[in-house]
Amino acid sequence: VLLLIIVVIVGALSHEPIIAGVGALAFVVAIVSRVWAALSLEEITISRTTSEDHAFQGDEITITFVVENKKPLPVPWLEINEYVPRGLLIEGQSAVEQMYLGGAEMSASTSLGSYERVTIRRKLTAHARGKYRLGKTRLRSGDLFGLYPSDATLDHTDWAIYVYPQI
Repeated sequence: VLLLIIVVIVGALSHEPIIAGVGALAFVVAIVSRVWAALSLEEITISRTTSEDHAFQGDEITITFVVENKKPLPVPWLEINEYVPRGLLIEGQSAVEQMYLGGAEMSASTSLGSYERVTIRRKLTAHARGKYRLGKTRLRSGDLFGLYPSDATLDHTDWAIYVYPQI
């Protein structure tokens, strides 16, 4: 932003209206982007539910995220990440890789218009018996151009999925 101010001043002092105009336009874009990024995660709510809170090994569990934008400013991009512990396999990911890393992150991305609500579903497979806690959700968003990303962590009530052994 400071460099853009210098470009505008240099363009004005050298009587070059194109340089001053482009510098001023870029300065306005940078300021609007910074404000948009600061407001992008305000009034975003996420609720999540599971199809089951207990399952047997090999059963599928569907996690549903309902994301709502409660403000007039649209959110051009939103990334949602939630850690899934080892023992619950995320659909589409390698079981060996997830077991080796000790877990994985379940990711989803979307965009939200003004006062829009989006439902996202992800499937997990109960791989090993145990009690698996799922807790914090990390959000990442920003302005339309991606110049200023912003992050937030939502502290939901911890909830657990119980996986029983096969009988």
